[in-house]
Parts: sequence; structure tokens; C-alpha cells
Amino acid sequence: MPKLMRFAIVAALLSLASFAWAEPLTPPQHKGAAVADANQPGRFKFAIITDLWGAQRPGDTILDEAVKEINRLDPDFVICVGDLIKGYVDPKDPAKFSDTVTRMWEKLDADVGRFKRPFYYVFGNHDSSNADQERVIRERYGTPYYSFDHKGCHFVVLFTEPFDAAGQWLGINKDDAQIAWLEKDLAASRTAAHTFVFFHQPWPAPRVMDLFKDRPTTVYAGHWHSYTQFVKDGVDYHVLSSTGGGIEPDFFGGEFYHYAVVSSDGKEASTALVRVGAVVADDFLNQTRLDALREARISARNVLVPVPRNSPVLVNQPFEVRLANPFAIPAKGTCEWTIPPGSLWTVTPAKADVLIEPGRDLVLKFSAGCLIDPFATPPTLLPRMKLSVLGNRALTTHSPLVAGLDPLYDLTASLAPDRWPYGSNLDALRRAFSPKPVPLAADFRHAYSLDVKNPWDKPLALVLTWENANPKWAVSPATEMLSPDGGDTGTVKFEAQFLGKPEEAFPLPRLVVKATLEGQAILDESFPLAVDATGFFTGVKRTAKLRELKARPALDGSLDDYGWQDATLLDGLIDCDGRGEPLQPTRVKVGATSDGLWVAFSCREPKRNLLRTKALAHDGAVWEDDSVEIFVDPAGDRKSYYQFIVNAAGVTYEGKEKDGAWNGPWEARIGWPKDGWSAEVFIPWTTLGGKPAAGTKMGFNVARNRVVTGRDDEESSAWSPTLGTSHNPEKFGQLIVE
Repeated sequence: MPKLMRFAIVAALLSLASFAWAEPLTPPQHKGAAVADANQPGRFKFAIITDLWGAQRPGDTILDEAVKEINRLDPDFVICVGDLIKGYVDPKDPAKFSDTVTRMWEKLDADVGRFKRPFYYVFGNHDSSNADQERVIRERYGTPYYSFDHKGCHFVVLFTEPFDAAGQWLGINKDDAQIAWLEKDLAASRTAAHTFVFFHQPWPAPRVMDLFKDRPTTVYAGHWHSYTQFVKDGVDYHVLSSTGGGIEPDFFGGEFYHYAVVSSDGKEASTALVRVGAVVADDFLNQTRLDALREARISARNVLVPVPRNSPVLVNQPFEVRLANPFAIPAKGTCEWTIPPGSLWTVTPAKADVLIEPGRDLVLKFSAGCLIDPFATPPTLLPRMKLSVLGNRALTTHSPLVAGLDPLYDLTASLAPDRWPYGSNLDALRRAFSPKPVPLAADFRHAYSLDVKNPWDKPLALVLTWENANPKWAVSPATEMLSPDGGDTGTVKFEAQFLGKPEEAFPLPRLVVKATLEGQAILDESFPLAVDATGFFTGVKRTAKLRELKARPALDGSLDDYGWQDATLLDGLIDCDGRGEPLQPTRVKVGATSDGLWVAFSCREPKRNLLRTKALAHDGAVWEDDSVEIFVDPAGDRKSYYQFIVNAAGVTYEGKEKDGAWNGPWEARIGWPKDGWSAEVFIPWTTLGGKPAAGTKMGFNVARNRVVTGRDDEESSAWSPTLGTSHNPEKFGQLIVE
């Protein structure tokens, strides 16, 4: 039925005659036993299913799901509002008519027979399409209008589809016998705490509905397949949508598959609409299935392509993405690969459709190609996978905004080489330049000895040079060279001396290591001097000036534009416990404009392809990923402060102190310089409570969380080490506003 026509009917109340039938006998209910304690007042609930037929939509699948869910809710009984069978059977062939209609009702009886509780029939125009179908109803179920009582409340079922003796449809409004019965029935139930009324087609004329005005009444109808609710003359009306009848899904237009659950305390009634697919069995998400899905998601995030040793090129190298669906529902979606501009990688096919049958596994097959330098670190700009697979729990869902699908897989991940030809040997070489830290003390002087083993079977050439931008440090000799043969170990010795105050210890000298193998450059990295400054740095707060930027930076993740030239450099982030500098340095710049605070991070990362970015949604656990953090105490009171975090995928979090529910506007963009990744952040002064006056000493700190491949790479560093939890405003540094 067209939507406009449905709503127009509200104003066109029916005024039709009817043929009088005999008094109703017993209520037509599938289960013969009456509901227990029918006249004992108390709390109760019942469920209502609505139209199963109309507009070519068979109701079997949806009704089947609704029956399961209603049984889980376990109401006292179940009732309906009509259109239970397809109907509209031509009675001209009596034998065929009888057989067809009988099979329809037997199928319906079997369907509703699966309800654990009694089921009460209400009949609609599909059920009573002609006088012969009405005759079948009366022969099978009794008079199609009736009443019953439950827990001190009165239930009335009306029949809106009567035919006269000539076979003409008349409706309810002049059905004198039905109305006379209704008047008598209501008079006999005058003391009922509440009256519930059920019929199919909205709405009977005032002759019928005026009988309910002086008693607490709730009315339920169907037919339109479009939900609406209104109150008229003190009566609460509900037109239900569909539990299987045809609709054009439009939740905000009232068209959605649902049933109703009505709760009553014996006086008042509360109606809840439940979208089919919303009530889940308690073991649907049992521990076995959850564990299986968790393992499958972890596996899907670790997409590895096998790399042959010493090959100069990777061509059509096969790899797989393994998925599992441990649930009793199908899952459908896509797996799509994107290649960053400038990448040397290819993936074929770029997109694959995903369909995982209930309780089954699925293997997606791809192939990768790449130009390989076996002596270098693995190439960056890796292909990124977007996996979006939705589990279809039912034809609809509890959410009004989602069309019945819940994410089974919703993640992104980078394709990663399972190995690089000389990658493990490079890691072994790196460890030689990170010896056990030496405690830093006053008048510090220490002689270091590094044993460097050549893990290859060819001669290795090493040039070791100390970079030292801190005049409080002296390291000698400044340069050394080593050439261990394959499998041999070479030793290099040097002496470091520090004469200065604790706050002058950083930045530390860094050892730049350049290594070549068979004329090929295989390593060019720096390593901080191995010192432990925990005791030396306790009590020191770092201070810097917050200057006004002459030009506004472009918020695009790139840190090389003119706007950052006047920013203050916060170089040399320190281990959060104050021990020393992390292996991979982070450079931070801060500046201000009239409308906000600007912070830029440049994070060196040789293993950029292995960055962890597990958090995908705003306010997720981004601090567990490769990420950077900003702490701002605008008033400098060492009490109230704000926290802002962004991970290497650009996912953000903000909070006030430890309250993650606080939200305020700010922006962050991620960039990809060749030696790592960067983050550019703008925080409006309005988010921080207003622009600080010149001379204000703002509490301030920045931190970096480095996770990448695991324990060997994990580092947590900060500008001002907080000696434990990062939520320690007493240990924040200071920005002095100019």
C-alpha cells in the first residue's frame, strides 16, 4: 500500500455494514491451555507479531528469527494483528480452494506452534480475503472476535474483515452483532485495570472506538506495514509495521521488520519495538567463538609475503589472507589493497569480494611484486589492506542507522615481508651498538668497549663517527674504522666524559654507524651514548619558550613549510624514567598563533613498515600503538591538564586528566618523510580554556610511544621524564609564553 494512502486513511474512518454471526466461543489460540493466573493482578509482558504477508514478501525467514527471539524473551503469551497467510485464493474451484487454504493455515499453525507460550490469533484481509476464507477461519478457530483476561487486565480482539451473506466485504463499523457483543463485553469488564485492543485494519469508526474512551486503553493494529503511534481521546494507538510482510526498508519512514514487547504493572502499559535480529542467544558470543575470532583478527592483521633470499626482484610472489567465521551466520564484505604513491610494491588483485559461510574458514589468495635490495632495510611505503566484512545476524538489526550488519572484520593492515634477505643480520649488528647503559654521575668518565661481530660471510666495512652537539660532553676518538672478515669480531674502544649540570646532560652524543658489504651500503643509523641518568635527572624540569609563529603552518603532516621556521625546538626526548635517550630519536617543535597551539613531531623509524596502528576508532587505545602524546597544563597549576594523542594512522584521542569521556576540538595530520613518520597538531586556545597571557608558565610535555615489531623495539620517551606514569603534572616541563 502506498505510504501517502496509508496516512490518508487515518482521516477516513470506516463506516460500513456487516453481517451478524453467532456469539464467539473460546478464544482462538494455538495452545489450548489458558494462561495461568489470568485474573491475579501483577506484572506481566506479552509479545505482538505484525503482518507476515503483503507486497510479495514471504514471512518465513523473518518470522523464524522472530519466534526464536521472542522465545528467548519468554513473554506470558504472544498475539498478532493479522495477515498471517498469503490468502487471496479464488474459491471458484472448491477442491483446489480448500486444499490451498488448508495448507496455508497448517503452515502458519506449525510456524506459530514453535512459540513456547500461548499464541492468540487476530485475522486480517489476507486471512479473510473473501467470504469462503472467512468461513474457513470460523471452522478452524471459532468466531474471529473474542476477549480474555490476564493479570487483572482485559484483552479484546476485533475482526475488521467480515463479509455479508452475499459475499460482499463490509467491515466492522455496522456489524451490529460484533458491536453489541463488544458493548456487553466491556460492560462486564468495567473493573479491568487496563484494556488492550487488537485488530488489523486502522481504524474503526467512532461508533466502535468511542466505547473505549472512558477506560485506560491501548490499541494495536497493522495493515499499513508502516509504524506510527498517536494518542486520541486518551487512547494510545500503535500501527505496527512488519514481521515479514513486504516493506521498502526505511526506518525513519516507519518501515522496518520488528515485533513489539508490551510490559505492564497491571495498570500502565509500556510498548517496546524490537527489530528482528536484535535479541541474541546468550551463547552466541561464547568464549570459544570470541577466542577464535580474536585469533583470526590477529592473523588477518599480520599479512606476510614470503621473500626469497638474495633475489633482486619479487615477481608474482603468492601470499594469503586467512579469515575465519566461527558464528552461525554468513559474513560478507571486501578486501581491498591500496598502494602509496612512490611505492615499489604491487598487489594483484587489488580487490577481492569476501563471503565466509557460517562456521567456515576462507583463504584469500593474492600475489605481490617488488624491486628488492637484499642488503638494505625493507622498503617502506608498503601496500595497505582494508578489510571490511560484515556479519548478517538477521535481515534487520536493533540499530536504526545500520541495515542489519555488524562488523566481523573492520581493520587495516600493512603487507609485510616475512623476512628481508639480510634483515635479521642487520638487527644483530645493531645490537652491538646498544650496550648496557652506564649510570651517569657527577664528573662522569667511562671507557666503552664494543665487540662488533660480522654476521655475514663477506668482509664488512664499518665507519663509526661520534656526533656531539652538546659542549658538556666529550667523546674520543671521534672516528674509528673496523673491517672484520666474515664471521669475525672486531673491537672498538672510546672514552666519554661529562662535565655539567643534570639538565645539561641532553642531548647525548650519538654514534653514527655506516656499514657496507661488498660495496653495498647496508646500514646508516645513529645510536645514543649508553648512559642511565635516572638518579642524575630526578627533580629537573625542562623549560622552553613558546614563541609566536610569523606564518601559519599548513596542517598537512609535512614539517618543511615556512611556518615552522620560528618554532622552538624541543630536541632530545628522554626515556620516560629518565635513564637515557631512546634508540630512535624524536624531534619536536612548538609554536603559537593567535588562535591556538602548534606542535610538530618528527619520528625517526627505520622499521616504518612494521608500525603498529591497531586502534581504528576515535578515543580508542591509541597509546598502545606507535603514537605521540601532548600534555598541556594551561594554568601551570600542576593539577588540571589536557591530553592529546595521535597514532601513526592518524587516529586520535583526547581527555582531561584521566577522563577519556572529555572531548574538545583539535586537529592532527600524519606525514611520511623518508626516514620515519611525522605528526602535525593544532589545538585551538578555546579547547584549552583561552589564550594564555604573555609570561604564563604553562605545564607542558610531549611523549612518543614506539611499539613496532615488539619488545626489542619498544621505547617510551618524553621531553620531561615523568619517572613513572605519564599522568604526573608535577613532572611536566614548562613553556613560557612570550
